[in-house]
Amino acid sequence: SFAALQIKERDYLEPIATQCASRSPKSWDPMSLSLVMQSLANLAFSHGELISSISSQMQSELSSAWPPADVARVTWSHAKLLQKDEGFLRDASCKALARMPEMNPTSLVQMVWAFATIAPSNVTSHFYPRVAETMMETGLADYTSAHLAMVAWSFASVLYRPLPLLAALGKEMPNRADRVNAQDITMVAWAYATLLAPERRSVFAFLGEAATRAVHRFNAQDLSNTVWAFATAGESAPKLFDAVANEVCERGLNLNGQHVA
Repeated sequence: SFAALQIKERDYLEPIATQCASRSPKSWDPMSLSLVMQSLANLAFSHGELISSISSQMQSELSSAWPPADVARVTWSHAKLLQKDEGFLRDASCKALARMPEMNPTSLVQMVWAFATIAPSNVTSHFYPRVAETMMETGLADYTSAHLAMVAWSFASVLYRPLPLLAALGKEMPNRADRVNAQDITMVAWAYATLLAPERRSVFAFLGEAATRAVHRFNAQDLSNTVWAFATAGESAPKLFDAVANEVCERGLNLNGQHVA
C-alpha cells in the first residue's frame, strides 16, 4: 500500500520494514517476499536487515521452490537499490539458468537489466549467452519494443555482442514502428553504436525515420545520446539532424557541455 501511494517518509517505513524483518521469512511464500522487495525498490527504501533476510531465504531454497518471476523481481529490486551482493547474484544466476525456458519476456528482461547494472562479469559469464540462446530459440514475437530496447542496452553496457540476436532484434524493431518511443529509439541506437553491430545500417535507417517523426517527444539527454549514436556508428541522417537542430532552437533546450559534446 505504501508503494502504491508512494509514501516514502522513513518514519513510516522503518518500523514496518523492521517488523517484517523480525518475522521468520520461512513463513512467507516466494511471491510475497518478492513483492516486498519490489515495494522497497519502488520506494527507493533500502532496509538492510529486511533485504538480507529475504535474500538469505531465497538462497537457502532450491530453484524448484522459487518461480522465475519471483527470482526476477528480487534480483531487479537488488539492482534498483544497488545491493551488490555477489553471493546472492550467483544464486540468482543459478536459479535463472535452471528455469530460464519458463521465464516470460518481462522476467527475463528484468534479470538481464539487473545483472548488467550490478553483477560482476565473473557472475554473468554463463548467464548472458544462455539469455541470447533462449531468445533466439523462443523468438521475439512476445517481446515489446521496450523489452528489446532494454536487452540491447543491457548487453551494450557490459560490451556483450550476441551477433545472431542483434541481427534478429534489428529485423524485429521495424515491426514495432507504431509502438516505439523516444527512450526505445535512444537505447537501441546507443547499443548498436556501442557494440558496432555488423547489421546496424538497416537498424539506423529505421531509427532515423522513427526519431525524426518523434523528435518532439525527446528530452535533451535523449537528443544528445541519439545524435551521438548516429555519429559514432558513422550513419548519416540529414533529416534527423535537421529535425534535432530545429527542435533545440524552437524549444530553447538548456544543453549543458555534456549534451553539446
